[in-house]
Amino acid sequence: MILGINIHGLLLKNLEGITANDLVQVLADTLTKLHKDNEQLSLIFLPHDSLIVNGINDEILSKKIMENLSSEVASCCFKIPFPCLAREIKAIVKHIDCVLTGRMHLGASHICKNTFFLYIPYSLLPVPCSLFPVP
Repeated sequence: MILGINIHGLLLKNLEGITANDLVQVLADTLTKLHKDNEQLSLIFLPHDSLIVNGINDEILSKKIMENLSSEVASCCFKIPFPCLAREIKAIVKHIDCVLTGRMHLGASHICKNTFFLYIPYSLLPVPCSLFPVP
């Protein structure tokens, strides 16, 4: 199974008291547990935005998460070395099993495709689709 990950700093926007390092550690721990439960799991980090918000962006978060993984889990990871355009991510994820993203437009682009996606909302705005969790 291949899990694509698109993670960004806006997730911290509504999480008072949670730092970027906290987010990195939670995600590293979660990915480690997922890999322990399924050793066939491979991870691909899909940075999308190079804009730095509060000192972080997609690339920085992805790199920090990978640095916090054990060597065993990190050996099953790949990070696209540059920010991808939305159309590039869309082209990539149609070849993988699942995507974890906080960006609604990336998740919405995969409705009715063969790729399952998990959407983590970073805003308190209702999402106009019943396939997405409404915060």
